[in-house]
Amino acid sequence: MTVHAASEPRHLGPDHGSPAGFEQRCARAGRQHGAPARVGHTLGAQLTGLLDSGLLAEEYPLRPRLRALADTLLHDVVRTVALAPPDAERSSAAIAKETTSLDLALAHRFAKHHDDPVLRFPSHVGERSVADAPTVLDTPCACGRALVAYRRRGRVPTIIDTVQVVCARCGDVANSLADSAKLTVKAPSEVLAGGTLHVVVEAERAGTVNLGIVLPVYLDARVGPVLRRVEASRPGERVHAEFTVGTTPGATPQAYCFCPYAVQDLGISVSRVHFTLGPAAGTDETE
Repeated sequence: MTVHAASEPRHLGPDHGSPAGFEQRCARAGRQHGAPARVGHTLGAQLTGLLDSGLLAEEYPLRPRLRALADTLLHDVVRTVALAPPDAERSSAAIAKETTSLDLALAHRFAKHHDDPVLRFPSHVGERSVADAPTVLDTPCACGRALVAYRRRGRVPTIIDTVQVVCARCGDVANSLADSAKLTVKAPSEVLAGGTLHVVVEAERAGTVNLGIVLPVYLDARVGPVLRRVEASRPGERVHAEFTVGTTPGATPQAYCFCPYAVQDLGISVSRVHFTLGPAAGTDETE
């Protein structure tokens, strides 16, 4: 649902120049350009986690653009910009536009490069963070066991907080940078070689979300489509995208997993979904 500016509350007086007021104006400008611009601490933290944590090498292709966005953000939160509504609107629109473009660029890289270093953030952050007390989730794992969520807090400021969901049997089944889109995945638990898995990936977060699936290199299969972009017009709205994972008749029967992912406002969420690939129809299992 679209909310027009006239229906939004107006903030007058000293509060008009407060950090909260600035971020509200930036969010409005971001929505007008197709995505909310999560300026300030949140977007800055995402950029710091990508650029300054040691996760990405100097030659990473998107590093120059990420650094330029970080520099722009740092410049545009100074008082002369943040407290002037016209300047704040222009700067937030530019930040939102580049953030949306970088989201798409990252999502395309994940679709083409299963070993993209950004996807290694769970282990990179895990070695440099401390887990809070666990929270038992209401939704169980696909295997039936309880799922436990941990918020992992970086030991130093350059390590961004993450959220990890763990099953005692299956291991970690979901990882995300803090405040990223929440993912829910629906897929069959088994398929025959040569068959197709029909996968539904749902995301819950306002704005444009880029969704895709990463396959392990040892699975002889193909995902279609490569990437989907879905739009949630309000917080709490759940949107979904459908994918197919087509396996070849010659794929080796065994247990596999695939990893649905979401990218939005430089927030990244990755799930791990296990399934069993059986022998192709008509194949003697003893061969």
